[in-house]
Amino acid sequence: MVPKAEDVALLHALARTLPNDLAFVPLIESALGVVHALEIASIDAVTRLAFGAIDFALDIDADGGDRFLDHARAQLVLVSRAAEIAAPLDSPSVEIKDVAMIAASARTARNFGFGGKLCIHPVQLAPVVEAFTPTEAEISWAQSVVGAEGAAAQIAGQMVDRPVIERAKKILTRAGLEL
Repeated sequence: MVPKAEDVALLHALARTLPNDLAFVPLIESALGVVHALEIASIDAVTRLAFGAIDFALDIDADGGDRFLDHARAQLVLVSRAAEIAAPLDSPSVEIKDVAMIAASARTARNFGFGGKLCIHPVQLAPVVEAFTPTEAEISWAQSVVGAEGAAAQIAGQMVDRPVIERAKKILTRAGLEL
């Protein structure tokens, strides 16, 4: 993980020195990093991005509350997808004892399209893992939808077409289930 990732040329140079099998995760923590995020995500060695919300909020002189950083979060998810790398990792929650707040922050990250969330304390692990693990209801829904593959259909009062089926497949993959 490379902190304060914002200098594309420097990251390219660093990437050339790393072993091919090493995960290379630039930590985007500044306005300049967000502006250069697509270029950074497109470096061949980069496996995924990570968001450093605390330093980013300081850099842009914003309140550290999640809603004020939504644009940057969305940007990192979009550029990761456009660069065809793994979904980014969200910034860790600053909460250590409030498990409900940690869980809510992790669910928000998952809903944004993040692939995981950094943790700063062992107490954070369980709620983060739970937030990124499909629920039984999601798995059940996904299994019913995958069966409709091949045509537009209606399941439980909802239209099901190719994008809905692909979302269902992703849920089943995250759950570690066979398609």
